[in-house]
Amino acid sequence: MNTIKHKINNIEFDIKCPELNENIPDLYNKLEIDGYSHWRPCANMIEDVINITKPNRILEIGFFLGSSCFQWLYLSNAEVSSCDPIYCKDDDIHSKIHNIHIDKPRSFLTINNLCRTFRDRFKFLLMDSIALNRYISANYFDLLFVDGCHDYHHIKKDIELAIHFNIKYVLLDDFQKDVYNCYFDNFSDKFEIICGYQTKNSGNLIDNLLLKNKNA
Repeated sequence: MNTIKHKINNIEFDIKCPELNENIPDLYNKLEIDGYSHWRPCANMIEDVINITKPNRILEIGFFLGSSCFQWLYLSNAEVSSCDPIYCKDDDIHSKIHNIHIDKPRSFLTINNLCRTFRDRFKFLLMDSIALNRYISANYFDLLFVDGCHDYHHIKKDIELAIHFNIKYVLLDDFQKDVYNCYFDNFSDKFEIICGYQTKNSGNLIDNLLLKNKNA
């Protein structure tokens, strides 16, 4: 995997550039998995994160149409809990930029398919991530994948979950604008950067950022 040396605010780290993964599993097509984190550009990144973090339990914030969730389940043996209220708030800047329209019936169909296919390893939580405090406990999850609402307020609340519940690793999706500002405004002293990821043909320098909780 090619890497680029990069420095932000005097913090130096590698940006990894995974190749496209053309080995799309038959199951991916059989279940008609869809979403922005498509298999071809994202599978090698997700597999690398799994190899680094070796998670037993993953908490995913933001299900959408289930593509990243499928990959966490398919490429690891971890239990995956995915949280999403299955709607887009009007003030969600990410939704406005990408003109996201959630297909609710399709989302729920994918949820049911993943429940049947991965049985005891998949759990879906139909709620906003702000409500998660009542449903999870400390030292339960190893990895937090933040890919929900991309406004500053929600990102801050989502990353704070890793502090409150002692989650060792955090993967931030869409490391642009509010995500960037939120991390450096509030968390750069609490989480060290392990590496960044540049998705093939995305046009961005960094698409995802993998962090390690210094106190976990």
